[in-house]
Amino acid sequence: MEFLKNNWIKAPILLYVIGFVVHNSYLSAFGSYEFELVQAKYILSGFGAIAFSAICFAYISIKVNLSYIFDSLHIDKLLPWILRVVSLPYVIYTVLYLDSVTDILTNDNSLVRLSSLCFLIANFVVWFSIIDLVFMYSEGKSLNARILRSSFRVIAVPMVIGTLIISWNNPDFSSVAKASTYLFFGFLGLGLHQEDRKHGIELDYLDSNAKEEHQELFTFFFGIIAISFVLWAIVSSYVHAIYPKLPVALGGAKVEMVEIYSKDGNVTSKLIQETPRWVLYINEDTGNVEKVKSNLVDKIIYLKPDEKSPNKRVN
Repeated sequence: MEFLKNNWIKAPILLYVIGFVVHNSYLSAFGSYEFELVQAKYILSGFGAIAFSAICFAYISIKVNLSYIFDSLHIDKLLPWILRVVSLPYVIYTVLYLDSVTDILTNDNSLVRLSSLCFLIANFVVWFSIIDLVFMYSEGKSLNARILRSSFRVIAVPMVIGTLIISWNNPDFSSVAKASTYLFFGFLGLGLHQEDRKHGIELDYLDSNAKEEHQELFTFFFGIIAISFVLWAIVSSYVHAIYPKLPVALGGAKVEMVEIYSKDGNVTSKLIQETPRWVLYINEDTGNVEKVKSNLVDKIIYLKPDEKSPNKRVN
C-alpha cells in the first residue's frame, strides 16, 4: 500500500505504457495498429501483463531469498528450484489451452506420451510447491521429506530435457515457456545485482581511466538497451501465446466468435477488437483479416463457442 501511496501517479502511467506496447504488438500480427491516446484498454492490458508477471515472480520466489540468491544456487537447492520454474509453463498452458491439453492426453504416440507425463508431473510439482509453502512437507529430516527432496532433484534434469523437446514441437507452448523463463532470468538477475550491491561491487564497463560522468552515461544507456531487449523478449512471447487467450476483463484480448451485421449483409467472424472508430475481425468464410468503420456496422451478436451463426441454424 505504501508503494501505491507514493506512486499513485506513476503506476497508471506505467500500466498505460505497457498496455500500449502489448496491445499494439498484438494488433501488428494482423497488420493493424491503434494510436488513439485515450484508451482505457491500454491500462487494462497493462494490468493484465503486470499481474501475469507478478504471479510468475511470486511463484518463482517460493523458498528463494532474493537478498541471498547465492544460497539458492547450490546444486541441492538449484535443481528443485529449476524443476519448479520449468513446471510453471505447463500449468499456464493447461489453463489457457485446455482443449489442446485434452487432445494431448487422449492421443497415443511417443511425443504425446512424453507430453502427457511431463504435464502430469509439472502440474503436481506446481500445486505441491504452493501447498508445501504453507505446510512445509519437504522440510526437515524426516524420511518423507528426504524422499521428496531427492525425487525433485532426480526428475529436474529429465523435465528440462522433456520441456525442450515439447517446446521444439509446439510453438504455443514454446512461447509460454519463453515468457516464464525470461521472468526467471530477470528474477535471477535482480538477485545477483542485489548480491553485488551488498558486497560493494561496482561494474566497470569502460576503461579504468574513463571519466566518471562517461562511465555513468554509458551505464545508463547500456541499462536502457538491456531492459528494452528483455522487455521485448517477454512482451513478444506474452503477446503470442498468453494475451490472446486471456479474457478482456482480465486484461487480455481473447478472440470472440460473433455475427457482424451491416447494410451489405452479415458475416460470421472472429472479433479481434471493437472500438468507437472501427471493427477488426477475421472473416470465417474467407479467412482474411478485415477492418471496417464502426458507423458501417449495424450490430454485433456474440456467439457461444459451440454456437453457429443464427442465419445458418437448421430448424
